[in-house]
Amino acid sequence: MHWPLAGGAQIARVAAKKLLRLDFNDYALVGWFSHAYWMLDKLEAFKSVLELHGKRVHVFEPEAGERGGTTALQRRLRAWLRRLPKPCGIFGVNDYVAERALSAAVALGYAVPEELAFVGADNDEIICETTRPSMTSVLPDFKTTGYIAAELLAKRIDDPASPAVLSVVHPLGIVRRQSTRLFKRSDADVQAALELIRRKAADGLRARDVLAAFPCSRRHAEIRFRSLTGRSVLEEIQDVRFARAMEFLKSPNVAIGAIAGRSGWPSELVLERFVKKRTGKTLSEIRRA
Repeated sequence: MHWPLAGGAQIARVAAKKLLRLDFNDYALVGWFSHAYWMLDKLEAFKSVLELHGKRVHVFEPEAGERGGTTALQRRLRAWLRRLPKPCGIFGVNDYVAERALSAAVALGYAVPEELAFVGADNDEIICETTRPSMTSVLPDFKTTGYIAAELLAKRIDDPASPAVLSVVHPLGIVRRQSTRLFKRSDADVQAALELIRRKAADGLRARDVLAAFPCSRRHAEIRFRSLTGRSVLEEIQDVRFARAMEFLKSPNVAIGAIAGRSGWPSELVLERFVKKRTGKTLSEIRRA
């Protein structure tokens, strides 16, 4: 029998690898209000990945008494953020504390993600989609965790003496948003286009819809987009749809035949061909892996 464990260390490693792409020298972790085992797991995993790459890691530990309110927490967060070397990539052990830190950074006038970049955990869309800028977050596999927990409960009811073994459930991936979207130069129209693609790619968004939002010709808009991102608008849309499809593939509760429609692809055949070309594997082979 397996007790499901939501893979705190794996979540922290995903966050660390995402932040490493920013190529900063300094990184930081915002912890929880107690030294819970899952928080300590995330701290150690986060530090180990970054220190392996020769990066400096800073840690903020909220105090237990700050959990019920925000004034004291915001005051200490702001003081800590002022002391951090810039630029710095920051991981909050969950979306709640990550949002607290991001809000403090914005209030202080720091540019996000140019000076301070943020990644949370749990992908709580109510939090991540309403922060300004929107917040990148690691997506745990809650469905598999719940499935294993239900299976465990049923077995425990049948046989209360059955032994239990920890079963680590790996995260599905990371949902990229504005808080880590860093470019060497800025173009507000391209930034807006990327955000539109991230939000609407799975809803049938077309390249011409994105290009039409630019205050210039479609050809010039495509040139601007490619010069900043290194790919076309269509390629960016396909990349977001591909990532969404891979998330669904990792969830056993989503039928393969339903994945194309739920991730924005025009048909299962189009998705199958794209995945085969990119990975060399079929959808069924990836799910079985």
